[in-house]
Amino acid sequence: MSTDESAPKPIVVNVGLHAGFPEWTALLRSKVIGFEHEVGLGTTVEIKDAELAGDGKAVSLKLQVRSRGRVNASANLVLNGTPRFDPTTQEVWLEDLDFDLKTKHLPVKLAEVFLHDWLRKRVAEAARYSLARELTDYRTMANAEGRNREVFPGVVFNGKLNKLAVSDVRVQPQGVAIALLLSGKAGFVIQEISP
Repeated sequence: MSTDESAPKPIVVNVGLHAGFPEWTALLRSKVIGFEHEVGLGTTVEIKDAELAGDGKAVSLKLQVRSRGRVNASANLVLNGTPRFDPTTQEVWLEDLDFDLKTKHLPVKLAEVFLHDWLRKRVAEAARYSLARELTDYRTMANAEGRNREVFPGVVFNGKLNKLAVSDVRVQPQGVAIALLLSGKAGFVIQEISP
């Protein structure tokens, strides 16, 4: 029996991941509800609730906030951002997260209390959503399926996926869909059976 091994060739596999708004909101809430910040004027602002939703183009982050002290008030704030996927950290995050136009037009007294950069930065940091576990599981499964896999009698496929690239990020009604490309090298081993 002799063996012929082909030189490894590039291989690319499409992978779809999903950051669902219910799960992402639960994580965000665990990080921000109850967070308090002294804004001056003898006033403290507290985040009471948070929720993520999508409109097909952007992700909206809705916050319920309350102030107490010199200024006692409540407000519903909306921040919008564009979802991105960072292949290095394997997280979805919101780029350009900023208060929407309606929120920016709060009465001056409330704007002085609620519309601060600290709030925008705090929720932007807390709104990062890791997909590392899902991606690791997929990569492990794909690599296991691609090792020493007999595709025909006497023909064995060997491949390894080790690079990651983002091909698309889309906002959907139930969450953010991320299309990724896993790439690597693959080849065949052909075993000739002598009569």
